[in-house]
Amino acid sequence: MPTQIYIDDSGRVHVSYPCDTCSEWVHTDDHCGDTKPDGASEYMCSDCYGRKSQGTVCIDCDALRPTIDGSIQPDGWACSDCTHNRKVGQLYIHDWLIFVDDCSPLPGRIAIHKDVIDPKRITAADCSSPDPDDDISRFGPGTSAHTVGSEGEFVDMHLDVCDVWLLVDEGYVTWEGATKIFKTSPTVDKRIVIENMVEWLQSFRKDVVDTEDHDSLGELIEAGMDLLKGGAA
Repeated sequence: MPTQIYIDDSGRVHVSYPCDTCSEWVHTDDHCGDTKPDGASEYMCSDCYGRKSQGTVCIDCDALRPTIDGSIQPDGWACSDCTHNRKVGQLYIHDWLIFVDDCSPLPGRIAIHKDVIDPKRITAADCSSPDPDDDISRFGPGTSAHTVGSEGEFVDMHLDVCDVWLLVDEGYVTWEGATKIFKTSPTVDKRIVIENMVEWLQSFRKDVVDTEDHDSLGELIEAGMDLLKGGAA
């Protein structure tokens, strides 16, 4: 444990240790604390010990928790659960968590999105990625939505359901997350719409420019409208 030792002019030795909660130095004569369930003693400053009985509101989840059950973060106090989540967020900064063969119930590498994964399994991931490789099976919001409904293939849906069920059964994906995997993701829909719009605009621009010469933006727009009317007809 970090220790601060000071000898005054009279030769008396003063020893201080950091507070368990705020890490401020506390003299051994001034520290407070109770005995923990494991038999160890708390070592706290008077301010933190005074707040302990009332608890502190977590800056992340707004829950009132015992002050000792948390830590001081740069932006405030966070409970132990949120402190753990912050550490995980720092280790795995991207949304897709990659699991290798020996850390997954499925063969090959798989990628599980943070929105569907069981938090207890996050630290088992090998790494994170913003966009997993094409040969990595993805399990995230909407990744299996195409297998559901009239456009879906029964065989594909059956295989996906079996894989997701195994991930849920092994504790990698939550029940709520499993539902999200088979639901249409607004993010996916928006991306598809944007991609279609870009493709259409590129084609539209090419058709207009290739068919006419235009001296102004107004003429270009007018030519484009004529092209649309022709396509509609």
